Amino acid sequence: KEKTMAREVLELEGVQLGYKNFEGREKKFNAAGKRNVTLFLSEEQAQSAEAFGFNVKRFDNSDINPEDQYPKSPQLKVNIKYGVISPNITIVNSENGPVALDEETVETLDTADIEFADVVLSPYDWDVNGETGRTPYLKALYVGLDRNRFDDKYHL
Repeated sequence: KEKTMAREVLELEGVQLGYKNFEGREKKFNAAGKRNVTLFLSEEQAQSAEAFGFNVKRFDNSDINPEDQYPKSPQLKVNIKYGVISPNITIVNSENGPVALDEETVETLDTADIEFADVVLSPYDWDVNGETGRTPYLKALYVGLDRNRFDDKYHL
């Protein structure tokens, strides 16, 4: 009996999340129903993502706008898709233990103050009209929300 190889994944610890669209709402550069998030990466994480075959967006100093709310560190846009295989998205630092989010509740992350995030990315290799590429999909996300003393006081 032949052994099947586990699907390769890329694990990144301590990324910053931005341009969050867990809800899949329509925006200027986003079609309705398309869920995604941008990861802001360290140089080491960016190099790992590039070695994995993902297209990391980089900026030079002329691109820096001091009023932009997001840093001009390397960025990776990640797709989020629910269906046959849905991502495992978990808030890990809640008062009542880990809280799993599903397709209906994940949109709460769009407005959440996230203190830290660890991600597992699954690749989708595509080939269209001779053009090829590798798109990252969210396989798992573990987030810690920014908590304050009142969260603990009121057991939130």
